[in-house]
Amino acid sequence: MTFSPNHIVAAALLAGSALAAQAAVDLNVSGFAYGGNHVNVVSTGTVPATYTGAAGGFTASLSGTGIFDSPSFVAYCVEIEQTFRFGSLTGYTLVSPGAYTQASPGQNGWGANAAAIGDRLGQLLTHALPLATNSAASTALQLAIWNTVYDIDATVAGGLFSDTSAFAAQADAYMANSAATVSTLRIGILTNAAHQDFIVYAPVPEPSTYALMVAGLGVVGFMARRRQRRG
Repeated sequence: MTFSPNHIVAAALLAGSALAAQAAVDLNVSGFAYGGNHVNVVSTGTVPATYTGAAGGFTASLSGTGIFDSPSFVAYCVEIEQTFRFGSLTGYTLVSPGAYTQASPGQNGWGANAAAIGDRLGQLLTHALPLATNSAASTALQLAIWNTVYDIDATVAGGLFSDTSAFAAQADAYMANSAATVSTLRIGILTNAAHQDFIVYAPVPEPSTYALMVAGLGVVGFMARRRQRRG
């Protein structure tokens, strides 16, 4: 196989990410990012019939994953039924959405749908993260995430996942308005068999970034050849 400079850059980035993912994942979740709201969730399928409690994004920090590392970001839950405690969390593994097999959300399931669910989460978070900057909006985003994970429709009004709280309309708006969004985020799943799984994300490098990296490699190659000629 012949590698172009773009292939070399991509391969180098992937190799760096793979090596970073082998390090111990250090996740710390300190509390609700904007304060929690009380929501009423009613779901069907292979998840508990009802859930009543707080929902929303959490203030978190992450290291040991490479591209997803961040000293501060807002993490969102994947599952409804799993729990966790605030503080330093251990035993987590980073996987791509396509490799995520732990949860079996509703009848939608991950399985063959896993990569598509990951793509949809990328669209949703690209659109809604800049908007979900208060408690109510963050709660609505969590509901939209759960619906994307557990259901096959784009509304929390009914189906495999449904919600009756005051945040349902905003959750529906997030899903509707993000349907045509071009995702600018790479999505990962922090998974732990005994505790809540979390969505993590990182910006996808823009083409201009790759162009600069390729140009940088070209300069390095030119300087190396110049030194060889001088030698």
